[in-house]
Amino acid sequence: MNEKESNSPEIKETKYYTLKLTVATAIAFLAALLLRRSMGAVAMLPISLILCFASAVIDISAITKAVIFGVMTFTLNSIENKNTEVAVIFSALCILAVLLAHYSFYKIKSSKKIGIPIASASGILCIALSVIFVGNPFSAWAAEDIITRYTDSNYPNNENAALGTFEFTEIYYDYRVDAYCVDASSNKFPTEPSPISVNGDEVYDSFYHLMEDKISSVYVSDMSAVLREKLPDASFRVEFDGFVSLPDQAILSSESGALYGNARYDIFIGGIQTAKDMKIAVAEMVNAIDSAGIGYDRLTFKSGIGLWMRRSVTVSPNHLKGHLTLKVDYAPVINTNDFSEYVRKAILNK
Repeated sequence: MNEKESNSPEIKETKYYTLKLTVATAIAFLAALLLRRSMGAVAMLPISLILCFASAVIDISAITKAVIFGVMTFTLNSIENKNTEVAVIFSALCILAVLLAHYSFYKIKSSKKIGIPIASASGILCIALSVIFVGNPFSAWAAEDIITRYTDSNYPNNENAALGTFEFTEIYYDYRVDAYCVDASSNKFPTEPSPISVNGDEVYDSFYHLMEDKISSVYVSDMSAVLREKLPDASFRVEFDGFVSLPDQAILSSESGALYGNARYDIFIGGIQTAKDMKIAVAEMVNAIDSAGIGYDRLTFKSGIGLWMRRSVTVSPNHLKGHLTLKVDYAPVINTNDFSEYVRKAILNK
C-alpha cells in the first residue's frame, strides 16, 4: 500500500473506527471488571454505570456499544460465578445504561432543555436498579462489619482444626432474599461452600450447620461403634443432637477428637415394650459407654410405644458409674398442627 492509499479517507475512517471500538472495548472491560460479585461493595458503587454513561461520547452505534458492554460483563461474571442469573442481570444493567446514555447524549446535542432531564432520569433509574439487584454499598459495609465480627468469633484460624482452614468471599447482595452475604468454605471441603448472610442485625449461618454435620459424623460413628462392640445384639440408632460450648469456644475450629465432652446424642432403642424394659436397656447402654471411657455432654434415649407417643430417658455424664437413677418421660411424637393435618388427610382420603 502506497502513501496515497494509506492516507485515503476510507482508510483513515477505518482506522478511526477501529480506534473507537478499541476504546469502547477497554471501557467495557473496566466496567465489567468492577461489576462482579468478587469485587464486594466496590461493585455496588456506581463506577461501572458512570463508565457506561461515558461511552455515550464514543461515536459508534448504540447497538454496537451495548453488545460490547453486555458480552464483556456476561463473560467476566460467568467465568467466576456459576449463577448465570447474576451474569444476565448485571449484563442487562450495563446494556440498559449504555442505551440510555446514548439516547440522552443524542437528546442533549439537539436540546439541552430536554436532554439534561432525560439524562438525569436515566441515571437515577440505573442507580435505583443497581441498588435493587447489585446492592447498596453503605448497607454492604455495615453488613460486612457484622459478618466479620461473627466469623472472627466462630471461625478463628487453627492449624490443627479437624475441618481445616476457612475462607470467606467478599460481601455481595442476594436480591432474592434481600440479604447481604459472604460464601464460606473449608479447604477440607472446597466444593461445598454455603452462605453466611445478614438481614438487619440478624446473622444466618447455613455454613455452620453444614460443617457441624461434617465434624459430628466422626463422633456419631465412634459412639455407635462402642455400643455395637459392647452390645452386639442390641437394636439401636445413634443420631447427633448438637454440640454445647462455652461462649469463647469455637466448635468448628476444634482439633480432631476434642469434642467428645461437648457432643449430645439421641439414641433410639428398638424392641422395647415397657418402661421397665426401657430402664434396663438404657442402663446397659450407659454402662457400656462409661466403661469405654467415651465422653459426652448428654444422652437422650428414646423408644416408641405407639403412633403418637414416645418414651424418653435423659442421662448426663455427672453420675457414678453403675449407679443410675433413671426417669422415663413420655412425649408426643408430633405436635398439634401435625396431628390436625394427619386427621384432615385421613378424612379426605376416605
